[in-house]
Amino acid sequence: MKKVLLLFIVLLSLPIAAQDAFRKGKAFADIQTGITNGGFIFGSKVHYAIASSLSVGAGFYAQSFDFKDKYITSYLPKLTVDYHFGKLQTTDWYTGFSAGYLIWGSNTPEGGGCDTSYTYFMLRDNNQGNTIAYNTHIGFRAFALKAIALNAEIVLGNVFGVKIGISMKL
Repeated sequence: MKKVLLLFIVLLSLPIAAQDAFRKGKAFADIQTGITNGGFIFGSKVHYAIASSLSVGAGFYAQSFDFKDKYITSYLPKLTVDYHFGKLQTTDWYTGFSAGYLIWGSNTPEGGGCDTSYTYFMLRDNNQGNTIAYNTHIGFRAFALKAIALNAEIVLGNVFGVKIGISMKL
């Protein structure tokens, strides 16, 4: 009964705790992890609201390909533009476009460089050198506290996948 009562109190306080999920002049920092078309990804990004429904940002992600292969990684510095829907108090739904530069790294002892001949990676085989990475995404932030939210994104492009994480108002 105590757990049900606590859950009820938390749910009632959500609109009070998060006065506005998105507005001009606010900045957000996201820390995310997820699975993409190559493997596990981890990174962070910062957004700044330049208008009542538009934000711009920059991020950096590192990706490790295939849990069996510890040698191949990619790094992705990127820029992003997001459109934010509505004026909800506790949830910030957004969609946007991101573009960055996919930088491959490897310390494979057998072949050096980025030799991936023993393992197939669709993303790596389609982009042999460092390349432009682009995607569209849709996501949301659900504020449980005034300045902290859970976030999730679905990403589609030459890099695609699902990311989850934590957002903080700065």
